[in-house]
Amino acid sequence: MRFKKLIAFLIIAVLLVQLEGLVSPAPPAYAEDPVILKYIDIGYFDVWKHANGVWQDTNMDSYPDFPDRVETEFHGAYNIPPNLIPKDYEITKIEAKKGISYEDYSDPLTVGGWAKSISYQQLNEDYLQHVPYQYEIIIPHDPIPAPYTSPFPDQNGNGPLIDVITLGPLLTAQNIKESWQAANVEGWRWYLPFTITVYGHKKPNVTVQKVEVTDKNGTPVASVTRGSAPVVNSFPQAGEIYNVKVTLTTSDTPGSQLINADVRGTEAALGGANPVEIGRGTIPVMNFPDQKEVTFQWTPVSNQDRTLTVYYNNSENDPNGNLNSDKTDDSLSIDFASKFDLVMDSIAVHDMNLDPGSWTTATINFHLEQSSIGPVPARVAFYVNDQRVSLDFYDPMYPNNEYTKTISWQVPLRANDPQPCHYIDHEWVCENIPRAPDNMVHLKATIWVNDRSLESKEITFDNNTKTLDLSLAGTNLAVTSITAPSPVTVNSSFPIKVKVSSSASDRISTILVIRANGQEIVRTPITLAAFSEQEYTYTWIPNVTGSVILEAEVNPDRNVSETTYADNRKSTTLIVEGTPTIYPLCQNTSADFTVVYRWWWYDPCCYVVCGKDDCWCVGCWKLAEVPVTYHEQFKILSATLSASWRSAQETTDFDIMHENAKTIAGFPMTLKVVTEYRTDWESKVPQSPCCPPASPFGNVYNGPTEMRVQWPDGKVTILDRTDRKVYHEGNWYVERSTWEFPLADTITDGWLRYVYSHENTKEGLYGARLSSNEGGRTGVCDSFDFGVEITGTMYDLVKTHVVQ
Repeated sequence: MRFKKLIAFLIIAVLLVQLEGLVSPAPPAYAEDPVILKYIDIGYFDVWKHANGVWQDTNMDSYPDFPDRVETEFHGAYNIPPNLIPKDYEITKIEAKKGISYEDYSDPLTVGGWAKSISYQQLNEDYLQHVPYQYEIIIPHDPIPAPYTSPFPDQNGNGPLIDVITLGPLLTAQNIKESWQAANVEGWRWYLPFTITVYGHKKPNVTVQKVEVTDKNGTPVASVTRGSAPVVNSFPQAGEIYNVKVTLTTSDTPGSQLINADVRGTEAALGGANPVEIGRGTIPVMNFPDQKEVTFQWTPVSNQDRTLTVYYNNSENDPNGNLNSDKTDDSLSIDFASKFDLVMDSIAVHDMNLDPGSWTTATINFHLEQSSIGPVPARVAFYVNDQRVSLDFYDPMYPNNEYTKTISWQVPLRANDPQPCHYIDHEWVCENIPRAPDNMVHLKATIWVNDRSLESKEITFDNNTKTLDLSLAGTNLAVTSITAPSPVTVNSSFPIKVKVSSSASDRISTILVIRANGQEIVRTPITLAAFSEQEYTYTWIPNVTGSVILEAEVNPDRNVSETTYADNRKSTTLIVEGTPTIYPLCQNTSADFTVVYRWWWYDPCCYVVCGKDDCWCVGCWKLAEVPVTYHEQFKILSATLSASWRSAQETTDFDIMHENAKTIAGFPMTLKVVTEYRTDWESKVPQSPCCPPASPFGNVYNGPTEMRVQWPDGKVTILDRTDRKVYHEGNWYVERSTWEFPLADTITDGWLRYVYSHENTKEGLYGARLSSNEGGRTGVCDSFDFGVEITGTMYDLVKTHVVQ
């Protein structure tokens, strides 16, 4: 017997045997459990005649197997791959039948091997027409038909499934010739299609759904809900009493019950090391389905960073957890990390008409944000041209309060201004007022924590300082910034943003120019209000690639007199890239091709020559020509993109052939693509009834050699082929490949197959394309478009106190 091999495990037989032997509580088997899975596939049986004319004993019963013989018996194993059976379901009944109906093929619950990957029309024409007279599909039971003696799978996971009793008739068999079976000159195949229907219901399960921590006054301290990031409002203090409320839910599996469900909590070092139990609670009765709450008290033992974990610890009537099938949702944790953020919000000058040497005031605004440790001691300093003019202490500063301070300061003198002098007590006394050599006043306000032990707890220092640059009395125009995206694409428009400020006390009209590598691309009039800053946006279409220096200049012709022209220009550099190659949506997944076999053969009697007494044959060489049509296929079988989109700790697998993926900007993604190329090339080399056969061409054809992902910005990631298996399946030569992202140096975690979205990518749905190059003999290829939804940025997690 030649029988199709699968890496599969028939766990169904084991489950059915074990159902009766459960000693712990279990839900009753329903009389009408729903169908949870249908599985279709096709086995086959071949008979072969060797070149010596002897038929092979393929079923190993000591007798040759002829294609027209009846009652050829054999038993073959074929099983449902265990990964297809839902792990959260209890199997209560299995049915098997021969054949594959269109209704079963089209059922949304139907899965299968390659039989599901082709159309039903092709399945019917190529396979369902070639079945034997009689065959049966059986589920393993005791006693098991010979040669099997056990109801359990063997060491390879195989158990009996297909029992063929009678083969025939010959007219339904498929005439086959496999090129690698050179010794065989004749072969016939019958296909054995089957359908398995699995019934069951959800296993019972218990889930820790939510944890809420409040102080003794009922004020929320922290909470976490399954599927969402933890929310921390304040930092628990050692010695204080807190209430921990836990919400437990049970699955929709009627008929079960928990008695005295045990819920416990632990306090551990940040990350979960060295946990110590801190409380427990009991729910007297929980049904299925149900939702109930239990509360216990928690007194933190220290003010160090810590992790609070709450978990379900089984129940009185279910000590072994048989009513809790999924142990991965038995706990929830909250990280309490000492974090805060001091923020300097703004500087405002009351009188913009600065008079050198005069006194004026400035107002600064600041606050403490996102503090999980309560009040924080802080210092606030104000500087004029890097000279500190005030220093204030806030011990402590309270979170979520806005603080304001008004500071009196003296305007510096310009570079050439004389020092004011006064006649006092019969002598001249001159002041020593600081000068502004560049005729600019640079104001700076800074806030920082006034405790060295807390410096490492601050989330960021980027928002601790605010600056304000002012021109002394007189007119000064300045380009304060020029920005543009980079890289950009040649022959495509993009925005250029320029900010221009004016220190004049009146409206000013002037010219703004923008240059690219020294060539003017914008010249436009602008009008600036008194003491203002204005942003202007222009578009440009570059016609060259490479590095481009963009420069903006205000008042280029010096038509407006200024105190200084040193700040009239600013520049930035960007990269202009060529137009990306847009790979087409190639879906040439199946094609036929015809080749002509030609060979010379010697005919010993081309014609007859007769003499006076007798006749004789004269031989000659003749050309044989036989066209043969072959077929090849290439398909993307599966594509799974794995990404984090709700939290850093949780990764979700997305079937991007049927759904959009989700991720957080700046987080890594992995991709695994499985493809299959198959061809029956040279499985039908012509045979001559009287003379030598045609010679095979001998070529080997393989599928596409490249898979790539084209991202929304046109950039392309070429995938690595990480696995390639080549085997024969009947007449088919099959090449199955696995593709993944190329290895990338993650710096912190070594070399991994990661791709990152840019950390500043905006939220929204973006389109991408997975495609192959053309392969095989006819250029077969496959591709599809998929979506990637950006649900947020990595910075959002910091703002919500998620500690990675």
